[in-house]
Amino acid sequence: MCGISGLINFKQISFPKEKLKEMTKMVSHRGPDDSNIYIDGQLGFGHTRLSVIDLSKRGRQPLTYMNRYTITYNGEIYNYVEIKSKLKKEGYKFKSLTDTEVILAAYDFWNEKCVLKFNGMWSFAIHDKKKQTVFLSRDRFGIKPLYYYNSSSNFIFGSEIKQLINFTDRKINIDRVYDYLIMSQDEHKEESFLKEINKVPASHNLTFNLKTKKFNLKKYYTIKKDNSIKKLSLSQSVKKFYKLFNDSIKIRLRSDIEVGSCLSGGLDSSSIVSIASTKSYKNSKNKFQTFHAKYLNNPSSDESKYVELVNKNFPTNSNVIEIDDELLLKYIDKSILIQEEPFLSPSVILQLIIMQKAKKKGCKVLLDGQGGDETLLGYERYYPKVIFNQKWNKKLNSFKMISKKSKLNLKTLIKYYIYFSFGYIRKRFLYKKTSFLTNTEELRNWKLNASKFFISSKTIFDLQKSEITDYQLPHLLRYEDKNSMHHSIETRLPFLDYKLLEFNLSVNDSFKIYDGWSKYILRKSFDNKLSDEIIWRKGKIGFELNEENLTNKFENQIFDLLDKSKLAKSFFDISKLKLNYSKYSPRMKWKLFNLLKWENSIKLTI
Repeated sequence: MCGISGLINFKQISFPKEKLKEMTKMVSHRGPDDSNIYIDGQLGFGHTRLSVIDLSKRGRQPLTYMNRYTITYNGEIYNYVEIKSKLKKEGYKFKSLTDTEVILAAYDFWNEKCVLKFNGMWSFAIHDKKKQTVFLSRDRFGIKPLYYYNSSSNFIFGSEIKQLINFTDRKINIDRVYDYLIMSQDEHKEESFLKEINKVPASHNLTFNLKTKKFNLKKYYTIKKDNSIKKLSLSQSVKKFYKLFNDSIKIRLRSDIEVGSCLSGGLDSSSIVSIASTKSYKNSKNKFQTFHAKYLNNPSSDESKYVELVNKNFPTNSNVIEIDDELLLKYIDKSILIQEEPFLSPSVILQLIIMQKAKKKGCKVLLDGQGGDETLLGYERYYPKVIFNQKWNKKLNSFKMISKKSKLNLKTLIKYYIYFSFGYIRKRFLYKKTSFLTNTEELRNWKLNASKFFISSKTIFDLQKSEITDYQLPHLLRYEDKNSMHHSIETRLPFLDYKLLEFNLSVNDSFKIYDGWSKYILRKSFDNKLSDEIIWRKGKIGFELNEENLTNKFENQIFDLLDKSKLAKSFFDISKLKLNYSKYSPRMKWKLFNLLKWENSIKLTI
């Protein structure tokens, strides 16, 4: 894992080498082991390296291959060993043991279709001297970030927004602010909260022509449903799932340095640790490092007993990080700078502190469970879609069974069903919650285009696909990348192996929520492998902070921020907001506070 930067200069003047160096230095935390730049005419690449595979100087980037291709690359191609073997048979030779060199050989052999061969996470740029092109690519699910800025003077890209912002006018993208406040959406496929800074979307390639100074975006991957998988029996599905999951973890343990894991005590992380720790200990005889946050201000969210069960039964070294509200408050400003854009919950700060602890313990690579809930219907809000798709004579029984097997009582479950099944009800509720927004032309235009938020997915497959590509998963991946890479840690996500993900979305829906149990296929796969207390837990906890207590601590501060904010003066009814502030939910208070602190930190223009 690394930090990358690139600058293509359109002006007929000398290349701005110092600007490229500055951009590259800004992401030194992403790659503290080495730094280098490459310049060819009016094009330059920068790279900061976190050494994980082939720790020698042979892995230094930007890396040139065949005197034709030069790459700056962030990520890991887990199946590089298998791809390398195929390419050797085609006559390709390699000087290093890195996956970086394999990418370049693959690009020479398969051209842009090489990315379809990759199993991993990546963002990279390849300069082809012969074709006079720059080929940028981002992995299937957007695990690794890739931002860009295009103007009449230059085309610039990088791993983080801070590398690009000084080239822009820092103008707010107000539509994305409305998404954030009204719809609680803080991450988008292509746009950012800043008007001039975009992202190469997940599963897309961007090809820049150095002669014409034009570029085109092309999607190379779409999640597909395999109908043959749906025909498998429950026992066949469980067996197939476990094999794919086991293979995914095995390939993500490839590293020349120690690998550990986050461990919440939930089903996803516990299943990962059970396999990874056993394999790791068998290979190295070293106990597997696990990291768990214990939040002291909300005892009901304490999952320590489940963490202890895992650590007791598998070869692990447990690291518990105790966190309270006072510690969280100290990290707010830092976290807002690290995330670079507003985020939905202060629980994101917990993850940052965990990564800091892992760094102090010398752990550079961590496994984590992102993607488990989205691919296996783990969130409680997915229940209504399951019930909605059933025949009327089965709906009542499903209400009863889900209520029995989850934390939701029947009344709450019915409320969920109504709220998530009927878009017009959700629309009225959300618009009422944000009545402090001034009825500007921008807001009216946003509402005209907001219908996509209120259209319920027709099938469970469509729901899961939209959660993975549009809504839930993208923001979790952004949080994870920023928090981990700030502390020079690479996180690897077994549930986002594309083969496993496609299987999970194709498998019979009743095997995901079965007899009221969510993630049923995962539970059955680990029957007799994990403690029953973990496998058959009811409900989901996660990082549940005492947000009300936390947000009350900065009430005076938010009023000061409102009075100074250009954003608030342009788009909020400040008097109305202050008058009704005490009635707002803790989550809305946090969103307002986070947005205004972020505005102040980057000196926005409106």
